[in-house]
Amino acid sequence: MKLWILLLSTLLCAQITLEQIDSKPASRAKNFMIWQFLQQDISAKEADKAFAQIQNVNRKLFLTYAKKSDSKDVRYVAKCMTMKIDELLKTGDDNCLQIAISPAKATYFTKEQRKKLIGRVFVKKTKEYLALMSSDMSEKALFQYDPTLVLTVMIDTGKQFREKNFNRRYSKAFVNFLAKSWKISRLIDLTVTNDNMDKLQESFLLMNGDKLTAGSNFMLAMNYLKHEKKEEALAYLDTSYKKAGHQINRDKALFWKYLITNDKRYLKQVSLSMDINVYTLYAKEILHMKVQNYFTEKQESLPVNAYEKNIKDPFVWLDIRNMIKAAPKNNLFKLANKFNQPDLLPIKTFMLERAYAYRVHGFIMPYMKHTECLPKDERAFMYALMRQESHFIPSAISSSYALGLMQLMPFLVDILKEKMPNKITCYSDMFEPKNNISYAAKHLEWLDTQLDSPLLKAYAYNAGLGFVRKYIRSGKFTDKKYEPFLSMDTMSNVESREYGKKVLANYVMYKKIMGQNISIVHLFDKLKAENKNNRFAK
Repeated sequence: MKLWILLLSTLLCAQITLEQIDSKPASRAKNFMIWQFLQQDISAKEADKAFAQIQNVNRKLFLTYAKKSDSKDVRYVAKCMTMKIDELLKTGDDNCLQIAISPAKATYFTKEQRKKLIGRVFVKKTKEYLALMSSDMSEKALFQYDPTLVLTVMIDTGKQFREKNFNRRYSKAFVNFLAKSWKISRLIDLTVTNDNMDKLQESFLLMNGDKLTAGSNFMLAMNYLKHEKKEEALAYLDTSYKKAGHQINRDKALFWKYLITNDKRYLKQVSLSMDINVYTLYAKEILHMKVQNYFTEKQESLPVNAYEKNIKDPFVWLDIRNMIKAAPKNNLFKLANKFNQPDLLPIKTFMLERAYAYRVHGFIMPYMKHTECLPKDERAFMYALMRQESHFIPSAISSSYALGLMQLMPFLVDILKEKMPNKITCYSDMFEPKNNISYAAKHLEWLDTQLDSPLLKAYAYNAGLGFVRKYIRSGKFTDKKYEPFLSMDTMSNVESREYGKKVLANYVMYKKIMGQNISIVHLFDKLKAENKNNRFAK
């Protein structure tokens, strides 16, 4: 669901004042306050004063502000930004056209219409991408432009346009010409994860990965595997491993070398990693090793002391986070002991993980009084999500204003509110753990009726059930070679791809901590078996 739908939400807080906004530091939390303030019954002058304090203005905030503003310029820009395609073609206003046009919108025009628009726009980049899209888009034509501009068009025009116009076999010189731009990583990802781009995939077999990122080298390795070129895939995995900045990506590269070669020396290397992820958990289980580099604690088990902070206030969390960032790492253990109070267990854990340089991991179980009514399996999944979504910080706010422990979007809160006995009156009520957990549990109760696999449920929680169904029906998670890992590591949605793996690892850990039998190997095998029998949905 698009973010602008948030503008239709009705659960606005009791009157936020301009004085309250003035008193807060620039931050995401302040932006959230301003977004709510702009939907109140306020004057244009008040809207102007609030909008001037926004940090990093985005489209959603600007369009909300435009509805309150008296400025003709602001209203004009907002009108142009929201202009429909048919209106864009009819407008005689060149300034408005320049504001409204984009590569994605230009796909709705014919080549002749694009050529006419070139004379009307005045930004050089706009003229160039319209000219490129007005050409035959052959390799010769594309070579005339800067590689970043070419990639902007190939990426921003969308899946259908990309498949129709750029699924071609290109020369080695051309693909390495594209590789000079930082945007190549995104095109590699979009291409390797889309089997309809088979010709461009073949062209990427000619690409040199030496100057590309670890992620791009990994995706190129997957591309070689799809074309049954194991030796080349192993070489790109080596490069990916050497370039990787995060341990999970090094573990992933080694794990895939094991899958390709069946050499358990690679699996042994993965098992020695200090990170806890799906690859290390799998390796340790195969090699009969236990995970030991973690700690767990229940909130109720901590002694109470006098150091108190209300971390249900997003501005208090902002202050604490800034304090942690500024603290020398050798002082974090001492600092963490100052937060040895039940309600501050998430802060203590956050500090300790940082102090341990993320080689020891916290799998804590706070808010037990709000989760103990759940069956153990559901509780394990709830904590798995909570750990990934918010690090157990009750006042966490995302850039799209997902709220609290379970990062519930305002539009989802509005929907769930109608089904809940504890009907909240304000979005900030989602910073109360009891409310956030109960609303999320209601949503998860519905997801449980749709999906069995914890990995698939994590995907759906992040990207929506529609996306998951579409992905499965495209022929993923089969019993073919390298499955289910190939489907998991070449998922088209990058955010969900990584999110699902992290939640699954959390889930396995919490099941173990709660004393329940769990096998990550079995979970992966079950993915293939369920798809074979069309049994993903209950």
